[in-house]
Amino acid sequence: MTEVMTNMQVSIVPVAVLFLVSALVLFTALWSVARNQRHYRQLRKEMQQLRSDIRALTTSSVGVGGRVLELERRMRRLAQRQEEFDLYESANQPYEHAIAMARKGADVKEIEEICGVSRNEAELIQMMHRLEKAG
Repeated sequence: MTEVMTNMQVSIVPVAVLFLVSALVLFTALWSVARNQRHYRQLRKEMQQLRSDIRALTTSSVGVGGRVLELERRMRRLAQRQEEFDLYESANQPYEHAIAMARKGADVKEIEEICGVSRNEAELIQMMHRLEKAG
């Protein structure tokens, strides 16, 4: 009987070792699954946040695009107004110079020659300067 008991104990040891190894493998597998699930949930959260950020960026870029278009339109309008102003300035420059000369006492002939205005224009400018001076 002792011999049977010893044989039984000897055959139980490999079964016990096999059971412990199986339990350890099962525990490791379950721990790994739980860790992967936590990682998966974290990645899903990050992906949702990134999607939200992309939506916000898309929405704001549409707003910025509209703003850029408005600024370009205003810039074109200002450039056009500047052009008109420059044309007005260049057209009035001889007259402004003629007025300044009349104020300094230049005669009609001198105003006509230097400023490139007609004799009638030079006389009108000089007459207006005299009226201005008298008034």
